[in-house]
Amino acid sequence: METNLNPQGASNNNIAKSIELKSIGEVTRKELIERKIIFDAPKKDAVLKVINVQDEIEIKDVTVTSGTILVSGYLNSCIMYTTMKRPPLENSNQEKSSESSNKSDSPGYVNMQNNKNNENNKNNENNKNKEEPKPSCGVVDNNIALDGVVRHTTVWIPFKSFIPAEEAQEGDVCSVTSSAVLDDLKSMSMNSIYEDEDEEEATVSIMRGEEKQKFIKGFINKALIELTVDIKRYAEN
Repeated sequence: METNLNPQGASNNNIAKSIELKSIGEVTRKELIERKIIFDAPKKDAVLKVINVQDEIEIKDVTVTSGTILVSGYLNSCIMYTTMKRPPLENSNQEKSSESSNKSDSPGYVNMQNNKNNENNKNNENNKNKEEPKPSCGVVDNNIALDGVVRHTTVWIPFKSFIPAEEAQEGDVCSVTSSAVLDDLKSMSMNSIYEDEDEEEATVSIMRGEEKQKFIKGFINKALIELTVDIKRYAEN
């Protein structure tokens, strides 16, 4: 005859075996993430073109309330773009003329070379208007070559996705079983943000025959993501 020396432990084991996670269902949601990204390239470089954007999803947290699942995380965007050496700006004459004008406004100051400086400034401005920024590499057989380096930047874009789920209840165990960046938006043209002509560090353009190649300071990043969440609940047998 055998005697059970630990009846309480056996009872606890029976309770543990009687509780398990049961699948309630799963929900899928698509979310559009759209952000403005401005490059922080060195001032000596001008951005010509964005050549590649790789997006990945990083899930941070999943919160469940009655009828709603909140998924928060990051869209990690790795962006590669081409640059060239920024053509120099001829601001020295303008700075000198502004300094002279400031001094001439002060009482008791007489500038005998104002007329000469004004004439020189007009000539320099006329020459500046005629001159355009030149490519940093020579022109061969009517082909324009721009020499520069390829840079990259990685941006962590936070997002929150509210997923309606009628079957979800507070206390359920929810997990993201799959996350993907869809290719639906890849065929759309990229919305570039160009430098303004009145910006301090901006250069108007690079001449390409009769066309002008503007410099880029950023773009609108759009990514369509898809999240699938599995819903489970503790239930007794």
